[in-house]
Amino acid sequence: MGQVEKFVEPKPYKYRMIPIYYIIDDCGCYNCISHSKDRDGYIKLCRDGKFYRAHRYSYLITKGEIPKGLLIRHLCNNKSCINPDHLEIGTHRENYQDWKKSGQTKKETIHLSNELKEELYNSNCTIEELAKIYNVSHTTIIKTRAKFRDQVKVKRSKDKPSIASDKTKRKKAIKASSKI
Repeated sequence: MGQVEKFVEPKPYKYRMIPIYYIIDDCGCYNCISHSKDRDGYIKLCRDGKFYRAHRYSYLITKGEIPKGLLIRHLCNNKSCINPDHLEIGTHRENYQDWKKSGQTKKETIHLSNELKEELYNSNCTIEELAKIYNVSHTTIIKTRAKFRDQVKVKRSKDKPSIASDKTKRKKAIKASSKI
């Protein structure tokens, strides 16, 4: 790992604008460490009230405008990289071909049975372990557990009335008796 560097921007920093810091790795990637990632794994940042993905912003300020209908391709296949030398304009088709060459794959869509959902819910394994075992993302495990937990709560509430419903019944009984 290299030393922490600061990305040079053309405009001076405004109030509450977080500077972009990165570390240069062995491949020459500028891995951004100062900002968080979005749900797709790209670094996100805000400049002048507008949100950008960091690699697009890096390209924009170093090489110029991005033509409509085109996107910025990472030649290094590293979503955290903001090195302008690793970024190139391309089409969706070119980006898809790059993705296929890199060997990355999307997780297969699978439908979990109720028995499997119950097993995931009751398992003592970590979320990461379960994700590896069933070849799904950790988000799938978290959402499945949450949905199953909600289903269990609904089943229990039908069998046994909740405290809130008991209070409501008592309030109605008090109102009825006060009217007499």
